Amino acid sequence: MPKYLSGRAKRVPQDQLSDDRYKYLALDQAEPNLADPDTGPSVPSGSQFQLVAVPGFPGKRYWVPVGGGLVPGAITIFDEGSIVSASSSITQLNFVGAAVTANVSVQSPSGFPGIAATITVNPVTITDNPPPNARNGELWWESDTGDLYVYYQDVNSAQWVTTNTGGAGPAGDKGQKGEKGQKGENGLSGNQGDKGQKGEKGEKGAVEAQGNKGQKGEVGVGQKGDKGQKGEKGEKGTDGSDGTKGEKGQKGQTGDKGQKGEKGTSGGGATVTISDSAPGGASTGDMWWDSDDFDLHVYYGDGDSNQWVSVTSNAALKGQKGEKGEKGQKGEVGGTGDKGQKGEVGASGNAGGDGAKGQKGEVGQKGEKGEKGQKGEVGAGGSDGSDGSDGAKGQKGATGAQGIQGATGASGNNDIRSMNQASSTGQSSTSSSSFQDKVTLSINTISTSRVLVHFGFEIRHSNSNNFSTTARFTGDNVSLVGGNYQVTNRDQNYVEYQGHRLDISSHTGTRTYKVQWNRNSNTGYIQNAYIVAIEMTN
Repeated sequence: MPKYLSGRAKRVPQDQLSDDRYKYLALDQAEPNLADPDTGPSVPSGSQFQLVAVPGFPGKRYWVPVGGGLVPGAITIFDEGSIVSASSSITQLNFVGAAVTANVSVQSPSGFPGIAATITVNPVTITDNPPPNARNGELWWESDTGDLYVYYQDVNSAQWVTTNTGGAGPAGDKGQKGEKGQKGENGLSGNQGDKGQKGEKGEKGAVEAQGNKGQKGEVGVGQKGDKGQKGEKGEKGTDGSDGTKGEKGQKGQTGDKGQKGEKGTSGGGATVTISDSAPGGASTGDMWWDSDDFDLHVYYGDGDSNQWVSVTSNAALKGQKGEKGEKGQKGEVGGTGDKGQKGEVGASGNAGGDGAKGQKGEVGQKGEKGEKGQKGEVGAGGSDGSDGSDGAKGQKGATGAQGIQGATGASGNNDIRSMNQASSTGQSSTSSSSFQDKVTLSINTISTSRVLVHFGFEIRHSNSNNFSTTARFTGDNVSLVGGNYQVTNRDQNYVEYQGHRLDISSHTGTRTYKVQWNRNSNTGYIQNAYIVAIEMTN
């Protein structure tokens, strides 16, 4: 009963409330009017509680602490163990990017808004048109052409950049062996050496007065004949004829497409599987890296069929090159130059006059024989026959058997930890023989991280006179399957190179990947270099 004329009753203190107040309501123990939130007093500092009811306990209510810190019921956001928000301050999450899809279903059976959200992560968007509202670093696989793109944004523009072009077609048959080149003709004989010069005549002996015996005349000295000139060089043998061109092999027709497999159940996200054979139970968008030939595949369903499609080959394979034609036979040796003629004998000295008779002057020495003309040089060998051209076109391949119906795909696993990219498209030059960094990419990893890295660049050299530019892909704190990737180009035009490596290092912390270049002389150039790293965990 009210104790005041106004009909009001004084409120009973909290510590004096009766236990049966939920069964027998007294005015002095009734809950007060909570008023309008906009007109109520401000909330004082201190611990906060909220009132809850529990099914099975009719009429009873209980006070429980309000979760969160700065904002009641809020959460704290961490990025790999590091807080990126204020503690207990986040009440809304916004998932952006084509690779992430968030969905909340209604509760059953009440139909009230759901309290549990499903977050789906697909590392690659598979469509025949570019996805709208793309963000820097997103991947898109063009299902019509088989091209893989990355969305790249710099300070001036943003665009889709090609990282790989279409899957590989079947290899053509091997071309037939080119015919053997014809034998080169014999080289011409060298010309005859010139005749040696004639030795000079010996001087006449002097005559003494009559009665005395004349002195012996001095020996005539004939000069040595000059050396015969060197025979001329034999002419070069003619080049061997080119080998006959083999006909190009025909391309085999593609087998009929297998029937469409049943649609697999939706997984939480795509996976990257590393094995030497295709994994079973794949879902659309899953990725598989073939550890035998280092090819990256994506599992693609176009509405009619599902299959693994290669995204790392540069172009469809062409028919194999015909075998090299046999080397033309060496031209025969040019004939030996003729022997130089023998120098003439020097003339005899004249006899001394009668004294008594002067002694006969001695015969002048014989002129020395002219030296033999040098042998004509060997005629040059005939050039190698040209390579045989591609073999004849192979016969049309038989139609492939109809594919077996695919089994229902298993749910995917969320094992992609991060996706990263870096690029430098402008032209850079160096005059150093030491490797220079063109583009680098550093990521923070854990011991179980496995990183699939795709890279590409274009290089050229300023001078084609046997100089070259060398580029390589390497890294710090990494363990690359197949080691560093390195190529060399001597051309003055740009040549594009692409490749990929799997990093199986157990390093925890920062791993750095690099594209570098140098030159052996003059100036080396590089442009359009990029690195894409997909970090996975076991």
